[in-house]
Amino acid sequence: MEQVIKREAFFISRLRYGVTLFDTNGKELNWKQLCKASTSIIDRQVLAGKRQKIPVRIVMIPLPKSIADHRIRKAKQDRDKRLNHSKDYYTLHSVKMCNEGYTKK
Repeated sequence: MEQVIKREAFFISRLRYGVTLFDTNGKELNWKQLCKASTSIIDRQVLAGKRQKIPVRIVMIPLPKSIADHRIRKAKQDRDKRLNHSKDYYTLHSVKMCNEGYTKK
């Protein structure tokens, strides 16, 4: 991510499991609690990563029940032990992050 930002390019990515988020004041955020607290779209500027704290924008979009149920069913059938299919994984939001709004002028 840092290399993409240095090149002044844009990126959009799913929020990977285990990425630590901080608010703009440096306080750690729990994105799962943010999802549970809201039934509408969440669009927020945060810092991502424990070491580098890269400024990003996260967008959390609630999923329709049919899509959320499909994702949960698919995850339960997946036997790949390298993936995380704990209860934290089953959020009912699509969570994306991007660097839009953080370009150098």
